[in-house]
Amino acid sequence: MSKQTTSVRQLALTGAGIAALAAAIWLPDLVQQDALQGDIQLPEPDCEVTTAGCKTQLDQLSVSMQLDKSRIHAATPLTFTVQLDNIPAQSVMVDLQGRDMYMGINQVQLSPVEGSPGKWQGSTELAVCVTGEMTWQARVLAATDDARISTQFRFQAK
Repeated sequence: MSKQTTSVRQLALTGAGIAALAAAIWLPDLVQQDALQGDIQLPEPDCEVTTAGCKTQLDQLSVSMQLDKSRIHAATPLTFTVQLDNIPAQSVMVDLQGRDMYMGINQVQLSPVEGSPGKWQGSTELAVCVTGEMTWQARVLAATDDARISTQFRFQAK
């Protein structure tokens, strides 16, 4: 084998390794984002989801979210309450992600609240951030027989 053939083979292997590494890094995020994007996306509201709650709407569809605490801390139980109006959901999930830092997978399957049509609840704990304070994104995904409806809320936690 000539030196030139060996160099071409090494270059091809190096390129394939770089492509595989890039795919391993970015592909999971792309697949997860697609899975969490709804067929219908409501706009992200500009309000606090703590005890006062926050609401977004598109036409007659609306999603409200409220947290059970006004000050949110990591590693303590946190209950999410979601109210869906004109959305006959079969299931509702909240996907939590750090806005500026990957904090692992934290998805909460909510349960319907008995006697309260359209109301769903679930609890989880937030991961501890080494910087002390973090902006979290809570993506709500409601699955109906006809569509997946999603929106996103933001909040601060220490």
